[in-house]
Amino acid sequence: MNMKNFSLDVLMQLLGMLGVLGGLIFVGLEMRQSQQIALAGQMQSRAEQITDYNLAFLETADPDDLYAIAYEDYSQLTEKQKWLSDIQGRWQLQMQQTSVWMYQKGFLSEDRWLPTKIRIQQLYDNCERRHLFSAALETAFQNFLNSIPDNCDR
Repeated sequence: MNMKNFSLDVLMQLLGMLGVLGGLIFVGLEMRQSQQIALAGQMQSRAEQITDYNLAFLETADPDDLYAIAYEDYSQLTEKQKWLSDIQGRWQLQMQQTSVWMYQKGFLSEDRWLPTKIRIQQLYDNCERRHLFSAALETAFQNFLNSIPDNCDR
C-alpha cells in the first residue's frame, strides 16, 4: 500500500509538472505572437510615414508631369519628371518591401500577395529604373529579389 501511495504521489507530481510546462509553452507562444503583431504595427507605421513624405512631392506636382511619369517612357522624361518618377518608384519599393515582409510573416493572404509579386517583377524588369533598387533594401526584400528572374541581365 505504501508503494501505491508513493507511485500515486509521483504520478500526481509528474502531471502537475507537465501542466506547468504546457502552460509555459503556451505563454511563450502567446508572447511570440504578440511580438509579431507589434512588429507588423511598426512596419505599417513606417510605411505610412514614408508614404506621407513621398506623396507630399507628388501632390504638389504639375499634372502634366504626373501624366508624363505615368504614361511616357522613362528615357523620354525631363530631369524633373525623372525625379518625380523616382520618388514614386521609391514609394512603390517601400510598399513592396512592407508587403514582402508581411507576406513572409503570414499577415498577407496569398490572393493579396500575387498582384504585389507581379508589380515587383514589373518594376524590377524596368531596366532604366533599376537604379531605384540600389537603395538600402531590407534583407527579406533583397532575398526575394534574388529569387525572381533578373530580365535586365541579358
